[in-house]
Amino acid sequence: MNRAFTLIELLIVVAIIAILAAIAVPNFLEAQTRSKVSRVKADMRSLATAVESYRIDANHYPPPYGVSVMGRDSLSVLSTPVAYITSAKLIDPFALQNTNISKVALTYEAVNAMNQIIEASPRPPFSITPTDPAGAITSWWWVASRGPTSKFAGFGANPNPSIQQALFESDQNPDVWLSTVYDATNGTISTGNIYRAGGESTSFAGRSMTR
Repeated sequence: MNRAFTLIELLIVVAIIAILAAIAVPNFLEAQTRSKVSRVKADMRSLATAVESYRIDANHYPPPYGVSVMGRDSLSVLSTPVAYITSAKLIDPFALQNTNISKVALTYEAVNAMNQIIEASPRPPFSITPTDPAGAITSWWWVASRGPTSKFAGFGANPNPSIQQALFESDQNPDVWLSTVYDATNGTISTGNIYRAGGESTSFAGRSMTR
């Protein structure tokens, strides 16, 4: 006598497989996100060591965005002529695919003692044009990853809040600033940027960044 699975038995097997998949897939995605977070934090530690080593030798931090020193801009000074790090353009594992390296690399921001982001062009009142092209007025700095959302919170044409404003007002409005900071306790796949800061920051923003 030939035996075969009944329709009910097949439906039960399919249901069990679906339940296992529903459990396994989210856990796999969570593990993948945790792995990327660990990777980006390790890269940030290496970059922080390079930035501080450059600071000791050059007596100032790497230049801010848009400012060049001896023909090299921003973190490019970390890899040549002295190799403080093999490549200063570290790929953000959370970045979307793009052939433009600047679109997928970790971002570096130089900040002055008044918690204003320093860039080549002014965005008053939250950033200034540096008077020293070597970036010596930099008081502290940060590097940031896009985080699991693959987008920088607070960056863009018309962000709300803007990263400049949130940073400048972080002591008065800490909750607004924290809305731009990734926190795994809110769920591994949550909003916000992953940060690492260095230098002489006394602001709430600087203290809240991963160190």
